[in-house]
Amino acid sequence: MIAKEKIYTAALSLISKKGYDQTTLIDICKEAEIGKGTFYHYFKSKMDILITYIKDESTDLFDFYNSLTETSCREKLRKYLDYQLDYYKKKGPEIIRTIYSSEIKSGSDIFRIGEFATIRLIEKNINQGQAEGEYITSQSSKLLTKMLWGLIFYSTTEWSVTEEYYDIKETLLPELYKLIDLISC
Repeated sequence: MIAKEKIYTAALSLISKKGYDQTTLIDICKEAEIGKGTFYHYFKSKMDILITYIKDESTDLFDFYNSLTETSCREKLRKYLDYQLDYYKKKGPEIIRTIYSSEIKSGSDIFRIGEFATIRLIEKNINQGQAEGEYITSQSSKLLTKMLWGLIFYSTTEWSVTEEYYDIKETLLPELYKLIDLISC
């Protein structure tokens, strides 16, 4: 495994276990078995690792969405959201909490990096579905996208701060499906 991958893997593992604030650069370097200079050769900060993770995830999500062959926009959106929620489960509550709180605190553009995949893909799907008569047109695609993204953001935020772990995909996916049914013709 090359140094960048070792750093990346070590940082995400430590952040998931210890929390973002409790994970130090020294912890990451020790876990990855590298020096600080090597860390800074690949990443600017711990947050840079999370941003890299989101960029990699976004690329994968776009590739997955574009590979879907379903003829129905509704089914394509369902499969995409199912796949997206696998990422939330894989990241875990601590990383989600860290990403969301950093975005709120800093006012940065984490969700706009490459125009955050989930928001873009939901809107793309709704635009196409409205054009093909699958989704209601009485509301704009932007509003319908905000409704779906709002449910995802609210639910994953709540999940990331709860003391009791539960399966986010098992809990959220049926609710997303209900909302998709509500906007379908």
